[in-house]
Amino acid sequence: MERLNKIFAEWAKQEKKKEFNLASEKVELAKLGDLKKAVKKLEKYNIAKELSDLENEYKSIDTTLNKLKSQAKSFVNKYGKFETTLDKQWSDYQEASKISNQIESDLKELGLDGASFTDQYNNIIANAEEAGQKAFKATQSGFKNYNDIVDLFE
Repeated sequence: MERLNKIFAEWAKQEKKKEFNLASEKVELAKLGDLKKAVKKLEKYNIAKELSDLENEYKSIDTTLNKLKSQAKSFVNKYGKFETTLDKQWSDYQEASKISNQIESDLKELGLDGASFTDQYNNIIANAEEAGQKAFKATQSGFKNYNDIVDLFE
């Protein structure tokens, strides 16, 4: 009888093992289905292509931005030189105008028509004043984004 009990106990043990293995396989099969779903989701992504697209777009923008920065720097330098030229032109205009007026006044004191002597110069002086005024007004109203341009390269 003892021997029969041992055989029965061994058989029961084996059966339990089989049940455990079956339960374990069911768990594994269920997890395998979950894994397949998770992998399917991953396959939908194309991270490498999206990254490549972003890199290409970035390179294009970066190239354009670098060109724009270079142009902005050049513009600001030219603008500074232009302001210096405009200041000098205005100063020279004032000096020429003063000299012309002085000559006219001196000639008038001598009884001569001073305007006839300075007429040809006065036209040039008047044109210089007009050009200077026009340029100054243009810089004040035409370059509204000047500060934004300066910000590009600083």
